Amino acid sequence: MTPKLTVKPRKIWKVDDEGARKFRQRPSSIDWNGFFDLQCNSDVAVGSFQELFLAAAKDCFQLKSVGSKRLLRPSLSATTGESLRKSRGAFHKWRRTKDPKDLDAWKEMETRCKKMIHADRYRKLRIVAGSSRRNPRAVWQYVKKNTVSSPIPPIPIPGSVDRYLVHAQDKAVHISDVSVKEYVECPVHCKESQTPSACRLTSPSTVHCPELHISTSTILSNIRKLDANKAAGSSLITDRLFKIAGTSIIYPLSRLFNLILQSGKFPTSGKMADVVVVPKKGGSAFRPISLLPPLSKLFEKILSEHLSSFFISNKLLSDSQYGFRHYRSTEM
Repeated sequence: MTPKLTVKPRKIWKVDDEGARKFRQRPSSIDWNGFFDLQCNSDVAVGSFQELFLAAAKDCFQLKSVGSKRLLRPSLSATTGESLRKSRGAFHKWRRTKDPKDLDAWKEMETRCKKMIHADRYRKLRIVAGSSRRNPRAVWQYVKKNTVSSPIPPIPIPGSVDRYLVHAQDKAVHISDVSVKEYVECPVHCKESQTPSACRLTSPSTVHCPELHISTSTILSNIRKLDANKAAGSSLITDRLFKIAGTSIIYPLSRLFNLILQSGKFPTSGKMADVVVVPKKGGSAFRPISLLPPLSKLFEKILSEHLSSFFISNKLLSDSQYGFRHYRSTEM
């Protein structure tokens, strides 16, 4: 049964071309050097920067409240979701009255809903097919997102007719034993000289992570990679505003991020997240996710790239490490 969750309307920016042109000019008119020369506390600097940035955004754009999407069947359109709601209402009405007319009305609405669901899926597949011309990974991303991996079927026990391995642990042991027996080492590909190299451990005196100084070019390249449709939670500073500001905001962001690094204290506002529930496939179960402020995510992204490049260049990560690494998958 789907729980009844009350979700407050969220505020979004109503962006137009004239406001965007005006918004790009606003950060350039602020004396950022004088502003950051007076700052020594990261919390105060982040709060003051957010106030100036939001003041410029409110002067150029309008805020409007929009209702949150339904948590049930989020892959369907709003019209189809409303038809499903009416169909459930007609079903409950027939359960109460047992009237044949109500039964016919429910069956008619149920047939209409199935047609609408089929049309929604066809429309989504058509969009995926069109986007695959620009992004070859679009089809794979759609299939991976909308399919559920099925468990391994029961495995027949060798030497028996009607006995099977059902439990996951027994299946894993059987597959491991078969792999050891069948896939033995070959003299061509499995030489001792080709064994994977171990994780390199050296003393901190010889290998150390270089000091990070965030440049404007680094910030600009990360801003261009941002997704303007990403949810920002309760924060009014969104990725879309960063992308609209473009080059006019990269210098104050570089001063702000370097101040955080120099102070050695992560801002308190960046540690606060909005916890929301997202439906799993089928809409009958939910999982919580945390929406972090886009400003802190941008800083963390730059810091993560710096550390990852240091670990990879100095071979501090094992070749067996596949999780949370680019171009490596944990799926077989």
